[in-house]
Amino acid sequence: MLERSIRMSLRVGAPENLILCLDGLAAMASGEQAARLIGLARATRARLALKLSVRDEELHARHATRVLEEIGAEAFAAAEAVGNGSTPEDALSGRLGYS
Repeated sequence: MLERSIRMSLRVGAPENLILCLDGLAAMASGEQAARLIGLARATRARLALKLSVRDEELHARHATRVLEEIGAEAFAAAEAVGNGSTPEDALSGRLGYS
């Protein structure tokens, strides 16, 4: 369902919905896959100059901390960097390890 929402958000130009969907994908993932999706969500938010609500920012930070503790700082930084250089289309195509 999130993949379909991402496609629709891209098609109709709904950046706020796109960000929520990317964060949702990251929250459902684990390990390096989650870190890549976290990087993608953060980079997409920055490119679109969008901010999360305080509640959503807390949820995002809590998930990122959990993933960081799970895989370690070095692996998290490397995977997040891959996500930073990616696009929502990369996530949908499976290039970020999500399918």
